[in-house]
Amino acid sequence: GPMGIGRVAPAADPRIVRIGAAAGWVRAATGYGFVDIQRATARMAEALIAGDLRALAAVRARPRADDVMDAILLEAMRRHPRRVGDWFLRLFASVPAPRLIRFLSGEARAADRLAVMAALPPAPFLAAAWRRMRRAPA
Repeated sequence: GPMGIGRVAPAADPRIVRIGAAAGWVRAATGYGFVDIQRATARMAEALIAGDLRALAAVRARPRADDVMDAILLEAMRRHPRRVGDWFLRLFASVPAPRLIRFLSGEARAADRLAVMAALPPAPFLAAAWRRMRRAPA
């Protein structure tokens, strides 16, 4: 991805659980990761203390919806690089700062994600979502 982040291969030993950038916890669209990593490692520590290995293995840095939205954004950016500046101007002009901050910091609510989507032109993003869906493994 643009931040040098690609797919992360699972550890060769199932007893090893990757964390941080090695686990893909840095957000591809923004490069943000510190707060997400701190929250995720705290959840991992709680799972370890409780002896809950399933919960430990299930820890994610952020909701899957954020990763999906990032992938769609990056796909649209690759297809329409000249429009990206306008998209970001629209985003920052249209979305109230508290909503945008929650979205960028991994604390987005459904209404925050909807506000981000509503601020952007639908055609390039729907096309990017369609392309992504068609490439996704069944």
